[in-house]
Amino acid sequence: TGAARNFNRAFGLARGQYFRWAAHDDLTAPTFLERCVERLSEDHRIALVHSEMVEIDEQGRVTRDLGWPIQDGDSPDLAKRFAGAIHLGHGCFDVFGLIRRSALAKTKLIAPYLGSDRVLLAELALLGRLVRVDEVLFQSREHPQRSIRMRSDSARDQWFAAGRPSTKFRPGWRRLGAVRNAVANAELSVGDRVRCQAQIAKWALQQRGTLYREMLGRGRAGDVKEKSPPPEPISDSTPVPGT
Repeated sequence: TGAARNFNRAFGLARGQYFRWAAHDDLTAPTFLERCVERLSEDHRIALVHSEMVEIDEQGRVTRDLGWPIQDGDSPDLAKRFAGAIHLGHGCFDVFGLIRRSALAKTKLIAPYLGSDRVLLAELALLGRLVRVDEVLFQSREHPQRSIRMRSDSARDQWFAAGRPSTKFRPGWRRLGAVRNAVANAELSVGDRVRCQAQIAKWALQQRGTLYREMLGRGRAGDVKEKSPPPEPISDSTPVPGT
């Protein structure tokens, strides 16, 4: 049981050329799929396409801009894309983009631990470009029942894989091992492999405090919980796509 199994079951049932996960509380504009398919169709080197996005509240009012994509996600440089995906400068929303099914099938999908969606984006970055459509076509709904609003990171971890004993709560180490395996198993040049390994080492150094606490059994995986930039209020007159 758990959310990860549900995510992956959905993909297992899919048969199309492209695939997309969708949360029941988010909204997409009627042209979202059309615009994403256009980009995927024009270049086989693109693995994932999402749009620009905003956050909405329970009443559907736009509350802030979420324009903080994966750094260098659209770069032709594989190592730069990978670096942007594993570091914490983005909100991980791109996992709800339209994904080339053949690329997604080469990944580990959503693994049963906190932060595995970020690992998935890193795997996809090794396979192709992660592109944004320059239109606001996606609305992420903010409300108290969201999984990221659970009482603790441990509770969120168990949401991914229900029933895991708390003594095994080491998502930072799981992520570290997963991205190392992704690079080890990918078909990369020697130069790209070395540069990706260097980025992993940089990430581990930045997160050494969290990794140390997890090793001692006191980890809270604070590095995984997103630190959103200050809200950027949007006028009530801002057009809301899909409504």
